[in-house]
Amino acid sequence: MNDFLCKIGLIDTLKMELPISEEEFVKIFREKVGGFDFKTGENYWSPSNEYRGYLRESYFKIKTRPSLFMPGYGSFVYAIGTFKQHQQNTLLEITVSSISAYVYIFYGIVTIITLWIVIMSFLGKVTDNSGGVAIIFMITFLFMITGIQVLAFKRYVQHMKVDLQRDFYNLAKVKPTF
Repeated sequence: MNDFLCKIGLIDTLKMELPISEEEFVKIFREKVGGFDFKTGENYWSPSNEYRGYLRESYFKIKTRPSLFMPGYGSFVYAIGTFKQHQQNTLLEITVSSISAYVYIFYGIVTIITLWIVIMSFLGKVTDNSGGVAIIFMITFLFMITGIQVLAFKRYVQHMKVDLQRDFYNLAKVKPTF
């Protein structure tokens, strides 16, 4: 399933090598990631945080700040990545995805409703060609609903991939001041 999603562009991978050490990367990146505070039980996200998620010892999972002109971008697309030290550089392997359990549930419900309407149009009393028109309409509706979302999710994945490349490149240029 992941191979198919990669081919249509809903999952994409990114590999980068940053010219900073792993400790510097974690220190700088931690300032850009807001998440869940276990002490107070609240989500925190200050204006300086560009991402929401968590950063652990060797991996992270982040979402971006929602944008006014791309409302689904911050909600549906997320990145899961690992990082490790390689000589004096940090190697990043990131997977950007727009597919979550909610998307599977949505597509399942839409497919079931569409199939139910098509089957009911065959089983109902059809006096003329209205059954054929209903089937054509529902199949067109199904392709439009799923196709538009797939194109939007594909755009969001590419947009986040470019944003991550730019942000990590700029993050590597900034040297921490001690």
